Amino acid sequence: MANLSPRKYIFTVDHSADVCVVGAGIAAMSTAYMFREGESVVVLDDRPIGGGQTAITTAHLSNVLTSRYHELEQMHGKEGAKLLLKVIQQQLIL
Repeated sequence: MANLSPRKYIFTVDHSADVCVVGAGIAAMSTAYMFREGESVVVLDDRPIGGGQTAITTAHLSNVLTSRYHELEQMHGKEGAKLLLKVIQQQLIL
């Protein structure tokens, strides 16, 4: 298991970035990764990368939703339900 003890780093010089991501779990690091081209990014956390919930989750990816697809179709129409499914499938490809 990863060392989860927090480490304190003190900046000794000023830093600037286009994007500041707070947190270093899988969601935050994925966000920082998406900004990697064309933007400067700084990630801040009080733990090591992946040291919070990410360290203790199964982190499986799935396109299973709380609502069934026929319920989504009733709420958003056929095209809306298709769009939702397409977006979810595209996210799984990343």
